[in-house]
Amino acid sequence: MISQYHQANSIYPVSLSLRIKKASESKHFYTQLLGFSIVEETDDHIYYTINGKDIILKTLIDLSASERQLTQGLYHVAFLLPDKSALGQIVYHIAKNQYPITGGADHGISDALYLNDPDGNGIELYVDKDPTYWKDIDKHPEKIENQPFDYKYYLSINPTRFTKIDSNALLGHMHQHTLDLKKSSDYYQKILGYDLILNIHSAHFLSSKSYHHHLALNTWANPIRAKTNAVGLVDVTYRLHTDTHFNHALQGLSELGVVYTIHNDAIYTKDPDGVCLILKK
Repeated sequence: MISQYHQANSIYPVSLSLRIKKASESKHFYTQLLGFSIVEETDDHIYYTINGKDIILKTLIDLSASERQLTQGLYHVAFLLPDKSALGQIVYHIAKNQYPITGGADHGISDALYLNDPDGNGIELYVDKDPTYWKDIDKHPEKIENQPFDYKYYLSINPTRFTKIDSNALLGHMHQHTLDLKKSSDYYQKILGYDLILNIHSAHFLSSKSYHHHLALNTWANPIRAKTNAVGLVDVTYRLHTDTHFNHALQGLSELGVVYTIHNDAIYTKDPDGVCLILKK
C-alpha cells in the first residue's frame, strides 16, 4: 500500500546525498543487499533508484573524506516499505547474507530494523502500523515504544529469493543530529510548515498531515559540527508540490534572514546545521 502521508498533499523528503569513501563496498550494499538499482555511475558518484525512475539516493565518492563521526548530521535515513511482507523479504535477505544489524524495534507506530552502510551511515528499514494508533500521539508520547523487534515473524513471513527492494518503497523520513534543537525545529516548522508532533525534550518529531514524523531531530551526538569533508549527509531534497508551499518556504527563509537561491523551480539553502536543502515543486 502506498503511504497516504507521502503524496501530493504532504511535504516530505524524497532523496538525499551521502558523502562516502568505501565505493565498492557501498555499491554492493545498496545494490546487492538493499536491492536498489543504479541510475548513473561515474568515478565520483553513483545515483540510485527504487521505483526505476526517480533518484532516491546519491552517493558522492570522496576517497580522501574524513571518517564519519558522531556529530551533527545524519542519525539515519529511513526507507518505508509498503507492507510487512516486503519488510520481511528484505529482513530475511539481510539475515541470509549475515550482514550486521545495529538493532530492531517495535515502536508501536512502526516496526523498524536498523543497520549501517559500509561508511557508517545509519539506515532504517520500516513499515508503518495503523495510522489511527498515532493520531493522538501528541497527548500520549508513550505510544512511541521500544519493544523487541519480532525477528521470528519477519524471518518467516516472506523467505523468498530477493533481487530488488519493493518498487513502492520510498524515503519515509529523515532523522538528524542537531546542535540546537529549538533553533532547528523552529526552522523546519517555519520553512516547511511542519507541525511539532512530539517533543521528548532531547528530540522533536515533525511532520505534515499528522504523520508520526517526516523529520526527527535530536541532540544525542557530540555537540560539534562535522568536518566539511566528512563522510555523511550532504543534502536532502523535499517535495513541496504546490505554489503555496513553495511561496511559504520563500517567505519563511526571508523572515529568518537565511540565504537561498532559486534554480529550475527549486530553492537551494542550508539548515542551521549546514545541511544543504533542495526544496522542489
